[in-house]
Amino acid sequence: MKILQVIASANPAGGGPIEGLKQMAPVLASMGHAIEVVTLDDPAAVLLSELPFPVHALGPGRLGYGYTA
Repeated sequence: MKILQVIASANPAGGGPIEGLKQMAPVLASMGHAIEVVTLDDPAAVLLSELPFPVHALGPGRLGYGYTA
């Protein structure tokens, strides 16, 4: 099964969401699942390349709601 997780940021300074995904990804992979993540981080952010799963960074959101086209 392919799983897409959507979170505001993959920055570890934000705490819980990305840490949970980092711990969950290997467990899901051992069960045969693939995980990918969508964030509103800058696509050029170095921290994204250090994650153990594909990350699709859409860039910063607008209007305080996290909207991005």
